[in-house]
Amino acid sequence: PTVGVSFVTHFIYLNNHSQVRLQIWDTAGDERFKAVTPMYYKDCNVAMIVYAINDHNSFEAVKEWISNVLLHSEVEPLLFIVGNKIDLESNQVSIEEEAKLEKDYPNAILYKVSAKESIGVFELFDLIAEKAVETNHIRIIDQSSVSIPKDNENKNETSPGCC
Repeated sequence: PTVGVSFVTHFIYLNNHSQVRLQIWDTAGDERFKAVTPMYYKDCNVAMIVYAINDHNSFEAVKEWISNVLLHSEVEPLLFIVGNKIDLESNQVSIEEEAKLEKDYPNAILYKVSAKESIGVFELFDLIAEKAVETNHIRIIDQSSVSIPKDNENKNETSPGCC
């Protein structure tokens, strides 16, 4: 669970051998953190609203989260609505409810994953990078300016030009 805000940088390599850097800010969904999360929406290019498919209250909160993101963003972000916990059998959110949400937000991309079982997560981030570049929400970075060790290669060495 996220307490407050969590941040991570992730690099995605696209099929055309280009690279994008995602700066991922995970804002807590807990009610007590709602006062601080709007400041993180200001410059967001992509918003991923996640709900648990086994928690109807979580699904009902999606519209409020989208409204908050759109209200506090300086530009309209690319929107992803993600149903999590597809590994569970108890599904409290119906296909009809999801279809209505999709109709209410025609520019949003709906996607389902299991973070626990790692089902669809990497594919989701690849899709986010591809769609964000395609729609000019983020840009490709120059590969020559960033050096990222692959797997365990040069693990003890620092790579120049990176933080």
